Amino acid sequence: MRLTVHEFRSMDPVCGCQIRRNSRTKSWLYNIQHYVLGSIFIWILLVHTVSCDQRFMEEPSDQAVIAGSTATMKCAVADMVGELQWTKDGFGLGVERDLPGYKRYSMIGSKQNGDFPGRDIWEAYLMIESARLEDDAMYQCQVGATENTAGIRSRNAVLSVLLPPDRPTINGGPLLTVTAGKTMNITCTSENGKPAPNITWYSQGKKITEKVQYYAAMQNDHKRQDATSILTITPTKADQGREYECRVMNAALFNARKAQASLDVWYPPDVTMTVNPAKGLKEYQTVSFKCDGRGNPNKVSWKWFRDTTEIFGENSNYLELTHVMRSYHGNMITCEGSNEVGGTRQSYRLNIEYGPKFGKDPKHVEVDPGQSATLECKIDGNPQPTIIWRKKGSEHILSSKETMTISDVRNHDFGAYICSATVQGFDEIEYEIHILKKGPPKIRSNRDQYAKTGSKAKVTCTTISVPKPQKIVWARGENPLDVKVNPRYSVVEEDFLSGRKSYLNIDAVGKDDFGEFNCTVANDYGQDSMLIKLLEEETVPLAYVLGGVFGGVVVIVLVALGLFICNRRKNDRQEDVWQKCETSEPKDEPVVAPKENSHKKSKSKQNGDIKVKYDPENNRYSTSLEPWQKDPNQGYYRYSAEYDELSYSKDHPNPKSTTNGGFNVNQTGGGSTGNGPDIRADYEGSIKRESGGQVPYKDRYETYGDRLPPPPPPAGGKYIYSMDYDDGGSGRDTPNKSRYSTNV
Repeated sequence: MRLTVHEFRSMDPVCGCQIRRNSRTKSWLYNIQHYVLGSIFIWILLVHTVSCDQRFMEEPSDQAVIAGSTATMKCAVADMVGELQWTKDGFGLGVERDLPGYKRYSMIGSKQNGDFPGRDIWEAYLMIESARLEDDAMYQCQVGATENTAGIRSRNAVLSVLLPPDRPTINGGPLLTVTAGKTMNITCTSENGKPAPNITWYSQGKKITEKVQYYAAMQNDHKRQDATSILTITPTKADQGREYECRVMNAALFNARKAQASLDVWYPPDVTMTVNPAKGLKEYQTVSFKCDGRGNPNKVSWKWFRDTTEIFGENSNYLELTHVMRSYHGNMITCEGSNEVGGTRQSYRLNIEYGPKFGKDPKHVEVDPGQSATLECKIDGNPQPTIIWRKKGSEHILSSKETMTISDVRNHDFGAYICSATVQGFDEIEYEIHILKKGPPKIRSNRDQYAKTGSKAKVTCTTISVPKPQKIVWARGENPLDVKVNPRYSVVEEDFLSGRKSYLNIDAVGKDDFGEFNCTVANDYGQDSMLIKLLEEETVPLAYVLGGVFGGVVVIVLVALGLFICNRRKNDRQEDVWQKCETSEPKDEPVVAPKENSHKKSKSKQNGDIKVKYDPENNRYSTSLEPWQKDPNQGYYRYSAEYDELSYSKDHPNPKSTTNGGFNVNQTGGGSTGNGPDIRADYEGSIKRESGGQVPYKDRYETYGDRLPPPPPPAGGKYIYSMDYDDGGSGRDTPNKSRYSTNV
């Protein structure tokens, strides 16, 4: 059986020596030991002889030193007879005082006299210089045994070598990028401390005690420790540049070691919006929006929204809406400024002032006498429109609400009512709403209607019916028309205020389609019928049409030819009086009596008097004044007194036309037959009606002074130009269109 021995000490009651005893776990052995010891004690007393073993007067104790300093472990032994040495973690360092092999280790101390003669005390202090972490261990002082003395061991003593921690660091420092409103952690770490570093937080000089977490972790050498402290913050824009400081302390430090970091707070842009105009925006005006915003970082991009829909293509901080419509009223215009952090929005609700407008077409009311009638007038406007009801033809105001009710309608209540709406700053609008009297239908259509063979016919049956007809039936004879059977027939209906129109459409009208159609209408109050006759419309023969077209072409060619000849004649120098009138500057000549046949020459050259141009765009002839006509000292204006009374009719003088070179135009015709204007002109003092009197040539001549006079009258004292317009069958000559045009 294996026995476990426990070592213990007791003091000798006589000499104070420590007596070493061994004890067995068996109780009988323990009793025998006490018996033997007791016998020895008695024997010592009898012989009065004292014999003491070596013993410790001072034993080492636990201590801590800062790395780099000197550590001293104390040990003093009385009556030492064996060899003394120190052990480190159970390993002997040696018995020599200088402890060779351990440069920083040595035993110091001296022999001291004890309190009793013959009893000396030996000091053997273990001194460790420049303590290092490797010196951190458990130490023991031991004295070896001799033949007569047992060896002794001191208690174990732990030497703790304290290490200051490394300087702390703040993760991500010294500039921490954080986001406003977003919770984040700031971490401070300090390593290689012994004992574990203690970490505290400060901001703006104040200690932080809340939302702080601390962790310490032992390193693999089981001596040094790393410490971590986490501070949780939720920064705001106001924390931009705020400094945080973590301070580290342990037993090896006299002053705290520090680390600082400042915040760079990122935040979305602060957006502000300005609106122009901010108030009083009216429909069709232009409104502009401008947004400003700074954020961190300050690279801002912009978007615009109308309500929740993005306005694409608008990516600046400015938005302009031109000619805003009332459909924008109440819409939310939003700008969003964004950076890497996020976006911020500002919104403005449009308040557009616009004139009144009927929300829906008001409905007419159909009632029987004695019933009540409610008229509605739904008006949209901003600001809220003012509504006035009155009966048409009266200024008396009946109501100012959207709905108006007339109870017990009488005959005089039927008719039109006016709903007027006004919005300040806009035009008034009004709508006519009728109270219609119910009754049997009536047909109001032309009994005879026309169509061409081969064309499309539309036979119309207009019915006056309040209420609207339940049906309108077309029949041929006694047989109702079935549009499904005959695909050429179709019926279209169209409602109006007090009734309905029904159109019977017939494609490719044939001979059998002409004749009578019966239109019958019915409502809840009765019915009405009408026979409508579809008649054939006469058409112009194609030959006539082609002949007219060909004739028109021939006329145009002749006119063009006449213009060409006229222009050629103008280039020839003529001594004729009328030709001289076309010169730009007439010469003064002595008054000479013209030859007898001068009037004939004048008549033959009168085609050049007035230029007539053809206007192809308007398909007409015009008489634009030539430059020589515009000068009152030249051309016909020299003889204006002679033409003031020119008339195309004996009986109907017309005012002077400004479109035909100064000739009067009678558009209504005249002459003896009334088939067109007749032109009558004489040159006797003035131009007057054919039936008028004549002025002597001398008086007429004196009218012109020293300028060139017109040709003298023929023999007989009268010379008349006569021209009639052909009426298409009167036998009269057609006037020369190169000289005259009514330009009508």
